[in-house]
Amino acid sequence: MKVSFLPFGCKVNQYDTQLLRETLAQRGFHLAGLEEAELVVVNTCCVTRKAEKESLSAARRLLQRGKRVWLTGCLVRQEKESLQKRLPEAAIYERDFILLFAPGLNGKIFLEKVKNISYFANHVRAFVKVQEGCNNRCTYCLVPYVRGQSRSRQTSEILEEIKTLVANGYREIVLCGVDLGDYGRDNGSNFCQLAKQVLEIGIRVRFSSLEIFHISRRLLEVLKKSENFCPHFHLPLQSGSDRILRLMGRRYTTSDYLTAVHLTREYFPQVTFTTDCLVGFPGEKEEDFHLTEQIVKKVGFLKIHVFPYSRRPGTPAAMFPEQLPQTLIRERRRRLHNLATGVATKEKEKFLGTEQTVLVEKITGETAFGHTPGYLPVCFPNQGHQVNELVRVRLTGLSGDWLEGVLV
Repeated sequence: MKVSFLPFGCKVNQYDTQLLRETLAQRGFHLAGLEEAELVVVNTCCVTRKAEKESLSAARRLLQRGKRVWLTGCLVRQEKESLQKRLPEAAIYERDFILLFAPGLNGKIFLEKVKNISYFANHVRAFVKVQEGCNNRCTYCLVPYVRGQSRSRQTSEILEEIKTLVANGYREIVLCGVDLGDYGRDNGSNFCQLAKQVLEIGIRVRFSSLEIFHISRRLLEVLKKSENFCPHFHLPLQSGSDRILRLMGRRYTTSDYLTAVHLTREYFPQVTFTTDCLVGFPGEKEEDFHLTEQIVKKVGFLKIHVFPYSRRPGTPAAMFPEQLPQTLIRERRRRLHNLATGVATKEKEKFLGTEQTVLVEKITGETAFGHTPGYLPVCFPNQGHQVNELVRVRLTGLSGDWLEGVLV
């Protein structure tokens, strides 16, 4: 049977999808594109109303086209019974097990535990999930309800997986988790120890996302000692207003956030930052939004993922008064997006004239595309280079979102 995969949501979902892809391939399924696939595995997301809608709409379109559809992911964990009624034609299974319809077994359906060893075929950058679940209780977020309590993989298992990726030619990995910095709280280790051991393997390492309360001198000193660490940090901000942060249940103030940024820059002067901002939270006033704009300018983010507040049934924030109208939420999202674009341009311009090592991720005609350790997007003339090659480039200009470079 020919199978394709359609993931929605975060890097953790991408990792989970890859495990499903490889498990099915080992069971005799043939990997294919969406058009030719007979079966499509849709890994759903429910973190926002938009993500939920996109997941379900995709499943319905595939069913209408005569595809067999299997649903998994966070939306299944949250709305399993509802989905069985709304999409009776789709097969539904829980996250940690894969429902396999194995060719040659007379249509028998059975469950099999998914193994945490991933090869990430046809990619140059591999995600390695080290931690699952979240103990935080942000008032707007469903993640702790659908992914459960924070729990960590064994360090030995993680190191084995990364060594396998290195043996298969990968040049870069991304450590990811729902609350990455919480790694080790339940297994006698900690994220700092894990980072040190991973960096010693000898592959470029970056992190998916860290909360600012996991940034410490101890961690930064470990990272600074290694040439393998990519100095780019994704530090979720959500709001620049302390009042809104308290309502959100976030465990820091804007002063705490700026302290973490300044401390990181002390160790990595050319570090880059990306972030998440949530606009339109219940009770957010114009002055609160203005404070978010101010901190965006002050930090200088390379990129901002701007999310409109999405009312999620079952979360405390869904019951808060002063729910904002969608027209206002969309307007603030547009304003912050426009500001973020201008700020990102200024940040990229700071790197003009510098030399950077670029991991080639794509080659189109005579142009190669990739990212620097700081996750700057770079394009440069291709002179016989190959995907997955590390190339030294001097940054000379800016064209749209991409920095332009010449070979050194």
